[in-house]
Amino acid sequence: MEPSQLTIPLVVDLDGNLVGTDLLIESIVALVKARSRYAFALPLWLLKGRVALKQDIARRISLDACLVPYRSELVEYIEAQRSQGRTVQSH
Repeated sequence: MEPSQLTIPLVVDLDGNLVGTDLLIESIVALVKARSRYAFALPLWLLKGRVALKQDIARRISLDACLVPYRSELVEYIEAQRSQGRTVQSH
């Protein structure tokens, strides 16, 4: 890689890219598995909008980052870029 390219940060999108699924779906499944009663609240939370839905879910459960299905080939690429001195940011 040319030195000028190292100054451009590598920005990685999580949902559908670094992670092979949508973290919102993963969060919903984890919430319903842990506390099934919240399945009835999800449509009401969604009426407030997608951001509000995510906030309501996040208040009640957090995902274990070790259990998220990462795409290994992208993780390897990111690690290689980082080892060459490139800044990596998530989006």
